[in-house]
Amino acid sequence: MKLLGISASPRKNRSNTFLLLKEVLSGAEKEGEQTEVVHLCDLKIDFCRHCESCHKNLTVCPIKDDGHLLLNKMLESDGIIFASPVYIDNITGYLKTFLDRSTHFIHCQRLLGKYVGAVATGEGASANGFGLHTSLCLAMRSPICGWCLECGSSH
Repeated sequence: MKLLGISASPRKNRSNTFLLLKEVLSGAEKEGEQTEVVHLCDLKIDFCRHCESCHKNLTVCPIKDDGHLLLNKMLESDGIIFASPVYIDNITGYLKTFLDRSTHFIHCQRLLGKYVGAVATGEGASANGFGLHTSLCLAMRSPICGWCLECGSSH
């Protein structure tokens, strides 16, 4: 099994988010699985222009940046783990920008049958009382987990 970890922390290897992601992936590595981590802040991913090109032809996007490279890595993986710190009760802008660029994955069910998990880090309770888990679920469940196999804990 090939697992892809996508870290959305701008602090990269110094972040608690990365440490948590590495811990999750280390369990898979102990079982002999292949893992890879991509830091979104290392990639140039521009905003989606909502031109609908990717809905007409799945491999076409007029934006020439690193977005397509990561989307291809996701297709080549058996499982994907998203990792994000929680900023103002949401995922980071890095991850939100990337998810906006992957709308054809959701609409065209390109993650169907893949395992997808998510981890979040943060400090303290959120202002609205939701906490980390609820914030992550609200941010991730709807856009990405609609057409994949969810795994993990709700704690």
